[in-house]
Amino acid sequence: MDRRKKYFLLIDVETAGGLDRPLVYDLGFAIVDKKGKIYQARSFLISQIFNNTKLMSTAYYKEKIPFYKQEMEKGRFTLTSWERAIKEMNEIAVQYSAKVVAAYNLAFDMRAMTNTNKYLGYTEKILSYKLKGIETLCIWGLACETIFSQKTYAKVAVANKWISDAGNMRTNAEVAYRYITGDASFEEQHTGLADVEIEAKIMADCFRQHKKISKGIISHPWKIPNNRR
Repeated sequence: MDRRKKYFLLIDVETAGGLDRPLVYDLGFAIVDKKGKIYQARSFLISQIFNNTKLMSTAYYKEKIPFYKQEMEKGRFTLTSWERAIKEMNEIAVQYSAKVVAAYNLAFDMRAMTNTNKYLGYTEKILSYKLKGIETLCIWGLACETIFSQKTYAKVAVANKWISDAGNMRTNAEVAYRYITGDASFEEQHTGLADVEIEAKIMADCFRQHKKISKGIISHPWKIPNNRR
């Protein structure tokens, strides 16, 4: 471990319970650096949510349940309690003295994790008190301030029809990864750790732009590149 490096705790969650009351059933996280290198990574299925058939019927990607079960049998997902998953996440983040917690839509991920804490009656904080002064970074906002604001992106978005019904250029992680890799057929897996891996690459590409960026969470970041068209 190189203590001179700045380490990021990058997270992604998949949820049940609807968007108003999201509950985490899939937690993926990794320790990464500014260049997108992954040092530690974990993938947890949360037993209290995943094993609740009624709750999982409300999952946005409930059609993936058979996939999860198959992958669990192969040892690619670990079924564990929320308490154990959060404890391990914090232990690893503290080990690396993570300075930033990041996610593609950090506001949603943190809200879902906080809501899961309350729902399950877990009294510990999502982020350990040992992670003193940890900063927040929304990769969605970062991407909107950098790669999505490029004139080239506007042309590519139109050419590939990455345009919403309202006429706005799309700015989700799937499109970001397509743009930086040139792979227009890429489809996001929408499982925690797999999404963390592509988000690490998106974040690294954004930092390579050497643009001035905003810290924390930007409200409605998709407006930034669309207002510049």
